[in-house]
Amino acid sequence: MLIALASLKASPGVTTAALALAALWPGGQQVLVVEADPAGGDLAARFGMEPKPGLVSLSAAARREHRVQVAFEHAQQLPGGLSVIAAPAAAEQADGALELLTGDGLPLWSNLARDPEVVAVVDCGRLDAGSHAHRIIAAADIALLLARPTLEECDRLAKSLDALAIRAEATNTELGLVLAGPGFDRDQVQANMRMRVWAQLPHDRKAAALLGGATGKRRHLAALALPKAARSLGAELAAHHARADDAEPPAEDMPEAAKGPAPHRVRSAA
Repeated sequence: MLIALASLKASPGVTTAALALAALWPGGQQVLVVEADPAGGDLAARFGMEPKPGLVSLSAAARREHRVQVAFEHAQQLPGGLSVIAAPAAAEQADGALELLTGDGLPLWSNLARDPEVVAVVDCGRLDAGSHAHRIIAAADIALLLARPTLEECDRLAKSLDALAIRAEATNTELGLVLAGPGFDRDQVQANMRMRVWAQLPHDRKAAALLGGATGKRRHLAALALPKAARSLGAELAAHHARADDAEPPAEDMPEAAKGPAPHRVRSAA
């Protein structure tokens, strides 16, 4: 399963949300966080990680090998054991690595999406028009846009969602929203955007600091507000994905007349 997280502008906490979702994932799959922000990454600096292995070394290896385990071979472990592939801090290096990783038919990302034993959570950073991360979103099962539920950000979302929804529908990616912090509640935003709001993550400085590498009692992390919300979001995503898999039999098992066009996977609130 491949889950892509991104924002349209500002910094609503995509990296923190990706770490929380992955660290609190409720299933028994192998979980991997990929920092795929073309503007450069923060994880290596936050956690004192070595430059390699990481996104750059993976981009070189993935030109020859597209196996899912190749991604894990270029990951490092955070305190607690979560596997992460960190992007370089420099935007030029990060963007170059992503250009290599998103070319050639996206075999690695497609393999990650198809593997039932793996959950890959990809931090795509800010989704500018020319971002190579659009290609990762095209391969994802679910793409979640993070935004603060303020008037300014909701207005920006409203002006951008139609184009993003068309892209998502064309690639059979399910597009949804996650709200970060206080403001309009999720029902208000869902009704106005006509798109599913999967969660409203609380503003939780203590949990965000621990997830960002601060020292502290990590054994209490799961009891904090943000991790609780992330675990609930993960459970909803996992259950939804399982239902979607059960509802869609393999194409080779279906008669030609029954195949029809690909299903529309952009969910509205209606």
